[in-house]
This record gives sequence, structure tokens and C-alpha cells, in this order.
Amino acid sequence: MVPHRIIDAEAYEPAEQEVEVEPLHQLATWRASERKRIEEAFAWVKTIARQDQTLFRGTARAGWAFTLAAAAYNLIRLPKLLTAPS
Repeated sequence: MVPHRIIDAEAYEPAEQEVEVEPLHQLATWRASERKRIEEAFAWVKTIARQDQTLFRGTARAGWAFTLAAAAYNLIRLPKLLTAPS
């Protein structure tokens, strides 16, 4: 059995990391628009591709079915993405 070690608070120095912080309102706006786009894809996969309940047993086959549905969604989006101005 190994005894519990107590860390000396004075000897402990946390690593200093410089994190660049953006204003909160800019992050919230960006996250809302990104979230909407991602939620649209998941909603399409669940409703149109009928992935709300899996038809397969096992995580490998269920993952394969989801990947196939996501690829189909990308193929449907492809013409719109190609005609979009850069």
C-alpha cells in the first residue's frame, strides 16, 4: 500500500499559459452560426436519412451507416457549394 502524498502548496507552481481571449459576444455570435450549420446536418441525417434509430447492431455497422448518411448529405450540398461565390 502506498501512502497518500500531500502536495506542498508553496512549492506547487502551475504552468503559465498565455491564452488569447476573444470578447464574449464575438464568440457567442460565431458559435451560434456554426452550431446552426452543424445542427442542420444532423437534423438531415436523422430525418431524411432515417438515422434517428439505427437499423444495425453494433457500433461498427451503426457508425458505417452514419458515415454513409453524412456522405450523402455532402453530395446533396455539393452543387450549392460549387456555385457559391468564393
